Amino acid sequence: MLRATIKQSQHDFTNALADLSLASHLTPRNAQVWLTRATILTVLGDYADARKACLPLAQLAPGLIALTAAVSVTSLNGEAERSCAMLQRTLEGNISASVDEKIWAFTVLAEALERVGRISEAETDFKKALALGQRDPYLLGAYADLLLDQGRAKEAADLLKNENRADGLLLRLALAESALDPRPATCDAHIAALKARFEAGHLRGDFVHQREESRFDLRLLGQSSEALRLAQANWQVQHEPADLRILLESALAAGDPGAAQPALDFMRSNRLEDVELAKLAQQLNDKSKAHP
Repeated sequence: MLRATIKQSQHDFTNALADLSLASHLTPRNAQVWLTRATILTVLGDYADARKACLPLAQLAPGLIALTAAVSVTSLNGEAERSCAMLQRTLEGNISASVDEKIWAFTVLAEALERVGRISEAETDFKKALALGQRDPYLLGAYADLLLDQGRAKEAADLLKNENRADGLLLRLALAESALDPRPATCDAHIAALKARFEAGHLRGDFVHQREESRFDLRLLGQSSEALRLAQANWQVQHEPADLRILLESALAAGDPGAAQPALDFMRSNRLEDVELAKLAQQLNDKSKAHP
């Protein structure tokens, strides 16, 4: 289980799943095994197997954990509105759940609501998660992304002003600062720090942050071709909504709509509901028609 978790953090998902299979045979009633398996399969976009991995959790970790795990999958696979309603009801009925469980559930719910365009409700749930008092990096990044999408760069910068250790949060801070007028003096330093971190990662043979580096190249360096190359390499590894988005955005910016076809096919076949991705897909379709 520990080895699988380490491999998961290194994006070595194939071998992480192999270790989890071994662990499930040794300890079939270990809820963490099934939860980690469901999480990895969701990242890979293998929703059918992710749903299967969630089934044992209904018995091993009933309540908020099991349902949040299930909604993490079903909200991406054609059942967004129904999934949101189910998780909202379960959160209301599990007031005694732990802080970690509530933060996870509120974050999953907020992201699902945001994908279907219910922005004010999503922000309310992000704020409920933040009010629980733990500055969870994933939560901070997800809420910062909502603020950036809504053109609220000042709020995003304020949210992340002391968050420069994690690459993903530093990236969002730099994105927020670059959108401010005037640009803060710290912006150039943050961009330089990110560039140095990505270069150091390359020297180590560490390519787990290709999604973030693609976003960095596209939004902060204006290098659309390199951003597209990184987004395509990242797509070979993982298929989360953020992976779809950077591939669509970089293909559009690079003037190469065909490069986004794998992501568009994935969206269609999995009935993925996401208003921002739908807008990008339409723009790519229009561009393809204009320049066949």
